[in-house]
Amino acid sequence: MSRARRFTLALWAFAPMLACHEDTSPGGAGSSSEGSGAVDTSAGSEAGSGGSSGGSSEGSEGASSSGDLPSPYSDSSTGPGAMPTLTGDEATAALGEGLHAFLFSRPSEIVAAYIAFAPPEAFEPGCPETQQFVDGEFVDVMLWATGGCTTAAGVSFSGSGRLQVTTDLVDGERTVDAFELSSEGSTMRIENADGRFFELSGYLAFESGTLTDAIDGAFSFIGDVSADPDTAGTNAVLSGSLRPQGYVYLYSQPDYQALYGSGSVTGDALGSAVAVSFADANVASYPCAVEPAGEFAVRDSEGYWHDLVFDAATFVDGEYDWSGECDGCGTHVAGGEVSDETACIAPEALTALLDWEAMPW
Repeated sequence: MSRARRFTLALWAFAPMLACHEDTSPGGAGSSSEGSGAVDTSAGSEAGSGGSSGGSSEGSEGASSSGDLPSPYSDSSTGPGAMPTLTGDEATAALGEGLHAFLFSRPSEIVAAYIAFAPPEAFEPGCPETQQFVDGEFVDVMLWATGGCTTAAGVSFSGSGRLQVTTDLVDGERTVDAFELSSEGSTMRIENADGRFFELSGYLAFESGTLTDAIDGAFSFIGDVSADPDTAGTNAVLSGSLRPQGYVYLYSQPDYQALYGSGSVTGDALGSAVAVSFADANVASYPCAVEPAGEFAVRDSEGYWHDLVFDAATFVDGEYDWSGECDGCGTHVAGGEVSDETACIAPEALTALLDWEAMPW
């Protein structure tokens, strides 16, 4: 069986876990602030599909891997007479930076921050009103819910929370470690007496799997999370300077490494861009290590989307067809107009996305 085929089968075996967690909380999947660039990433479906539709119902379908080109994008933040502000090189650079920021957003630090605020000893009888703890052989679950309460130690709880920790679970030939943190459709907030806080509205999950001759894993985030500066530390997601939405799946064996995902990211890591959107994205060491597959768009400061249409591969019926020219370049579509510039992504930008020996969570 080919390396690419094995990756595809592993991905679709994993996809149901991603697809079953549609967040319905405020600020979660399906809701994006105007101009945010965030797209509907619920259920791991067509997250980020076509940057031209991100953040506005007025957008078009976006650049597609089938070669269709988008119509112009506009919303209230794109003023009359404004022009796209990114060159093709700047757009592809922002794409690489956005994908890297999403992949290396360090979700384990977010879970660690939550655990620090909500260890079992932080609870007391009646606060929160609902408490459930399950200690299983491989899976531990801590669930709580409250209309609002404060413990004798001054810890305030509101909303609800659920943490599930999976350790050394054997699933066929795969051994899994995983964390899932959810606000259960509410906005969860825990605040200490000294003013430090942790707040989550949405769902966060990541896992690592070990197979006989390979490793794989995934990271999924839908919603919003924040913490006070001391708790956030250097974590860009907790501090609010980075907002990833969507999911990514990784697979590695001795002679093959690949990334797949759909979603969006906004924040300070994007250079002169304000948002990056990606759908059915695939970066792989084989058969084309210098060009990604999928749908990609980068939003500039004037509100225009720059669709980057790479043509080395197409994604049809769940399969990648790598029959196109593998040269790292594609078409740059700025505000719906095909640019004279060729969009070429730097090989090192893609290499950086596969620069991990273990899951980067």
